[in-house]
Amino acid sequence: MSDAVLDRPAPIRFPTQQEIAGALLRGWILVLLGAIAGLAWSRDNLRSASYEYRAQMQVTQVQSTGGEGGFGSAGLSALASAGLPIAQNGNEFHLYLDSLKTRDIADELAKDPVIMHKLFASEWDEATQSWHEPPPPVGMDAWTRRLKDWLGFPSVPWHAPDGESMLNTLQMLVNLEQDPRRPYLATVVVNWYDPQFAVKFLTELHKTADNALRQKAIRRTNDYIAFLNNLLSRVTVAEHRTSIAQALSEQEKTAMIAQSGSAYAAEPFERPWVNQFPIQPKPTQSLAEGAFIGALLGSLLALVLWGTTPRIRATIKRLTKRRLPRLE
Repeated sequence: MSDAVLDRPAPIRFPTQQEIAGALLRGWILVLLGAIAGLAWSRDNLRSASYEYRAQMQVTQVQSTGGEGGFGSAGLSALASAGLPIAQNGNEFHLYLDSLKTRDIADELAKDPVIMHKLFASEWDEATQSWHEPPPPVGMDAWTRRLKDWLGFPSVPWHAPDGESMLNTLQMLVNLEQDPRRPYLATVVVNWYDPQFAVKFLTELHKTADNALRQKAIRRTNDYIAFLNNLLSRVTVAEHRTSIAQALSEQEKTAMIAQSGSAYAAEPFERPWVNQFPIQPKPTQSLAEGAFIGALLGSLLALVLWGTTPRIRATIKRLTKRRLPRLE
């Protein structure tokens, strides 16, 4: 490679830090105008934005009322031989937390028309009292759909909102916050645009999940009671009959507690409430981001002008020199 090729200047020369600072100082008016334009753009977005609020409630496991395992070793051995499972303390609370985003709970919530009409307002026609397919997406959503179609994503036909739709909504809306140091306490969070509805939704979600576990416990306990009654009618040994009778008494107590209507697996430690300040968009943060983006665009424009202005002037000068002899 010859020295002439090595000495040839690069076609693209990146500016130094001093040149960048000088370009920004000379184009400060562009930076300022960009920041002002960004502020105006953010202000318009905030005026038309739908504010999202955070609703939360704290739940804790129901305090044990006692009575489980109240029979002696002879009773335990009799139950073990009978194959009767024994519940473990605290499991119901963990099942409650896990059930908040399950299809069974979604199906139950989908039976409430008020909740469904609110969550899927864009698909509900209040005038005709019927569901309808939402209008086709526009803007960025339309481009996203076209990209998915082009990539071969399956197209799912529209259907009226049901339990599956509610399940997808639960997975997006409901969040659980729990400190590992306090496994007996959890915070259920729902973010929504209507604060009052968010509180109502949290309340209904809690009642539905707790009641679902209660009904399962009632059915299971009734099966145990029927099994023990049948076993008691066939056993003739006095010691075994005493143990089975004690177990039957405990199961009947469990059934009465479950049917009492009080909290079964979880109870509110803190009632549902909503913060009066929206979590998003945050006005201060949005305005700052708009001003920063506008100033950044203004800075880029100032750098472009700094890099292109000398070339434009040189081109004009060359054209002028070429035309002057012709004029003479």
